[in-house]
Amino acid sequence: MTKTINDFQCGAIMLGMLLGVPLLASLLIPAGYAPYEPLVVLLAVALLARLPILSHPISRLSELARHPSPRAARWTALAIWLLSSAYFLGTALHQHRDLFPRIHDEHCYLIQSRMIAAGRLWMPQHPLADFFDTFYMLVHPVYASIYFPGTALLNAPFVRLGCPYWTMPVLVAGLTVALTYRVTTLLIDGVAGWIAVAMALGAYGLREFSTMVMAQAPMALFGVLILWAWLNWRKEHRLPWAIVLGICCGWAAITRPVDALAFALPVAMAMLLDWRQIPPWRRLATIVLILAAAAPFFALQAILNRGTTGSLLSTPYQLYLQQDMPGSGFGFHPFNAATRPLSTLPQKTQYWQTVRLDEIRQHTLRHLPADLAWRTVVIALCTLPSGILALLLLAVPFSLKDRRRSIVLCAAPLFLLIYLFNPFFLAHYPVPLVPVMAFAIALAVNVLTQGRDSFLPLMILAVCIASLPEFRHDIHDGTIPAMPISKLAHDQLASHVQAPAVVLFRFAPTDKSVEEPVYNDDVIWPDDAPIIRAHDLGPRNIEIARYYAAHRPNRQFYLLDRQENQNRTTLLLHPLGQADEYLHRLESGPNRD
Repeated sequence: MTKTINDFQCGAIMLGMLLGVPLLASLLIPAGYAPYEPLVVLLAVALLARLPILSHPISRLSELARHPSPRAARWTALAIWLLSSAYFLGTALHQHRDLFPRIHDEHCYLIQSRMIAAGRLWMPQHPLADFFDTFYMLVHPVYASIYFPGTALLNAPFVRLGCPYWTMPVLVAGLTVALTYRVTTLLIDGVAGWIAVAMALGAYGLREFSTMVMAQAPMALFGVLILWAWLNWRKEHRLPWAIVLGICCGWAAITRPVDALAFALPVAMAMLLDWRQIPPWRRLATIVLILAAAAPFFALQAILNRGTTGSLLSTPYQLYLQQDMPGSGFGFHPFNAATRPLSTLPQKTQYWQTVRLDEIRQHTLRHLPADLAWRTVVIALCTLPSGILALLLLAVPFSLKDRRRSIVLCAAPLFLLIYLFNPFFLAHYPVPLVPVMAFAIALAVNVLTQGRDSFLPLMILAVCIASLPEFRHDIHDGTIPAMPISKLAHDQLASHVQAPAVVLFRFAPTDKSVEEPVYNDDVIWPDDAPIIRAHDLGPRNIEIARYYAAHRPNRQFYLLDRQENQNRTTLLLHPLGQADEYLHRLESGPNRD
């Protein structure tokens, strides 16, 4: 009977097992025992795969997948890109995640994307700079995002085309999965490539940030692109691949420079080890082309530095940390209890004191061992679909005879080592390591099976699928706290005000500083927004009323009290009249708004 089973039937049988067992486990296992679901799925698949009626189709399909032709691998990677992108968007919709900017960083990257799309890197300081002072934006001496421009440069074409907010990150995350498959298939085999795909899709970090305009998913893409370009250059030392490598390294360096080092340094070391095999003229040409390809990106960063900080070598990010996040620079610094943020915005002071101060204070050499252990756990939580998969990493050291594999794996420990100098290590920082950890697990499985057994790979695939939120009721990709005011404003502000308008957001000490709705991320300059968002500065509101009374007297003013809008489903606003009317009220008596 087994001889009559064709390839299509083999595939259907394997797919049915990979999806059916996790689905059945999710239906039968009580919610309180959901964390044990991957282990149950692992054991169930191990038993089922040994049944004679299933073992032959599984082995047959595994052999077909193990050694794809170059053409088949390319088409498979394209299909993985499209299907992974669709899955990332689909799972976000399935989990009812908000698909608009919510956290500080997203707003800043979107503003920066709009600036680059308009041919700008910064705007002049606004005359009412303090009213637009907000997290991770410079308002003195210019108006600009503090972040490195690589992510915004990648997102700018999508902004220019008017694509939905999530378009770039979804496509980037899907392409990261596809290239992870290509690198893993090249260095191991096709079965390992599919394990890497399942690992990448099962990693919470890549899933959650696949719909957010943040730097982590683009950096994951640039990281795997650096590896892919180097592997192709290494085959015949062709110069076009040196150009691609230079572009990838340069773009990565202006996206997340620390992460870029973790990928680029091992590759640079590997290229030096191959140097003797290359004719002298080709060595020189390779160096020149890599530097020339990377140079425009460094020039872009230098221009941004000079225009925002006045120095070619000082970045906007460094300037912001010095001003509003004192003590948080790279390195181990003595803690100075007398320092305070220079900004007068109470949100920034509260955020620094309640959210970040303990991390800054404890970032010392004495706490380094505990810090190292904790950050290792954070990397595992972000990049591994299930904790039981971490056991497989014990087999990785037995597979490092191939130098190429070692170079790919070097990114993870180097990433961890460099980040020890950063006081902060947030849960999403390790997202760029998702391809590396996926490769590591795939490599470990290959070592344990010696590239022949098809049953352990099947079990690992099933565990990854069982760890997806569609099969685990206790998993929801929502580690970012709820932002109710931001959601209300995004959904209802346009229908509750008469544009052109100015909405003054009032902050109280009991409000959460992690939520900040005062970003004009639909434009590159606050005055261009149909609905301008600004801070309520109490007695100083006469300044903003006077400014718009002189420039746009028909703008309607509103007050939005964040405290009043907590736990509301309908936005509550207080009309203050047109700019000239509001100014007259303020000049006539005490500010009671």
